[in-house]
Amino acid sequence: MLRNAFTLLVGLSSMNAVAQAENYPVGSTVANFITIGTDGTFHTLYDYTSAGKVVILDFFFYACVPCQEYAPYFSELYQTYGCNSGGLVCLSINAGIDTDEVAEQFSVDFGGDFAHPPTIGVNGGTVTSIFGVNTFPSVCVIGTDNTMLDNDLWPTSFESFVAALPTDANIVPMSCTVAASALPTAALTQVMASITSDLLTVTSDLHGGQDLEVELTDHLGRTVLRSAMGMVPSGNTTQTMDVSMLSAGAYVVRVVANGSTIGARPVVLTR
Repeated sequence: MLRNAFTLLVGLSSMNAVAQAENYPVGSTVANFITIGTDGTFHTLYDYTSAGKVVILDFFFYACVPCQEYAPYFSELYQTYGCNSGGLVCLSINAGIDTDEVAEQFSVDFGGDFAHPPTIGVNGGTVTSIFGVNTFPSVCVIGTDNTMLDNDLWPTSFESFVAALPTDANIVPMSCTVAASALPTAALTQVMASITSDLLTVTSDLHGGQDLEVELTDHLGRTVLRSAMGMVPSGNTTQTMDVSMLSAGAYVVRVVANGSTIGARPVVLTR
């Protein structure tokens, strides 16, 4: 199959492919990033790699025809190697031009009769920019030592995906089950956040009193601000934080109990 890559510029156009993740050549060290999937789940690169997992990122957008053509292979890879519960983590990263609903629908419409990898929807635009991806599809393979093993995996098929896996990694076929994480004593039904040039306001609805704190992390997963909320009773509570010293950009608000994130929300600070 000839490669008919799509490039994202001001609009969408078809042209010859170039190196995909331009900001990370093969052999370079990939910086940590943190992002949130369409289901609200956090995905932190270094959490996966420090656990001995190889990470494959699939950059796509819904209208990308070649992305649609190989979507079943990526879903098959995800299912075959345990749905991210084994030595391989597969993440579908939207270019950030589709809504979360459309990004989710991509796997439903084109992923075939397999389990579908976690999808990063509108938040995927930040990851796409970090990696310097502007041609789609793009597939990157990141090793357990955070080294870029392949920044332009092509052609894409189930066999080429398997061939790209490092032979010294603990990646073996396994059933598609994901262990449930133990939930902390406190639980949130929702987290809402609003941000201005000076103030971040976080409103949470808490079940069960707990000693909580609010953290603000940047797109690399670094904690840039932390505020203790103290012992918070059940019900609705609001915390306000001064963010006047922070640069414009994308951030993630976390509500933390005993070191575990129990609620989160992406926010964008403009200046």
